[in-house]
Amino acid sequence: MLWFIKTSLENDDDLFIQEESSVLNEERLNLDEGEVVYRKIPNPIIYRFSEDCKDTPRDNVAANITGVLVSEKLRRVLDNLQVDNVQYFKTQLINVGCDIDYGGYYFANIVGKYNLIDRSRSELRLDPDDGSIEDIDSLVLQDLNEDDYPSVFRLKEMPMIVVVKDVIKKEFEREKITGVRFF
Repeated sequence: MLWFIKTSLENDDDLFIQEESSVLNEERLNLDEGEVVYRKIPNPIIYRFSEDCKDTPRDNVAANITGVLVSEKLRRVLDNLQVDNVQYFKTQLINVGCDIDYGGYYFANIVGKYNLIDRSRSELRLDPDDGSIEDIDSLVLQDLNEDDYPSVFRLKEMPMIVVVKDVIKKEFEREKITGVRFF
C-alpha cells in the first residue's frame, strides 16, 4: 500500500516557519524536484527565522520552503530502513525572535519522481494553457507493482507530493514520528 505524506501541525504551539530560507533562495536550490543535487552547498545550511517562541519543532517541520525539513530522529528511521534515495543537508535552525538554536535538523532531498497519476480516475483541476495539475480534489494512482519503486518518492506530475510505502508509515507510527499525516 502507498501513502501520501502531509506535514501536520498537531497543536497551536507547534512551530510553523513562515519565512523562506535565504540560503535556499541564494543558492537557487529547489528540493521539491526529485532530482539529485550535485553541487556543493553550504554546510550546515543556516536557516534564520523569527517566530513566536515555541516548543522544539516536530520531526517533520512545517515551513514555507521547498523540500522537506526533518529531524535527526526521522533521518535515523529512514536510514535504518535502508532508504537510499534521500540526500540530507545538515541544517541549523535559528529562531532569532527568541534566540533559540535548534540542532539536529536536515533539509531532505527526496530523489526520484514517477508519472503515476491516473488522470481518468482522479479529480484534477488543470491549467487551461499547459494542462499541468493546479489542484487535486481526488487522487488515484495507476495500478502498479510497488516493488518497482523506492520506499519514498515524489509524483512527477506534482513533485511536492511525497509518496511512501506502508513499511515507512508503520515505522513512523512505531517510532512516534511527529509532524506527519498519512492519506
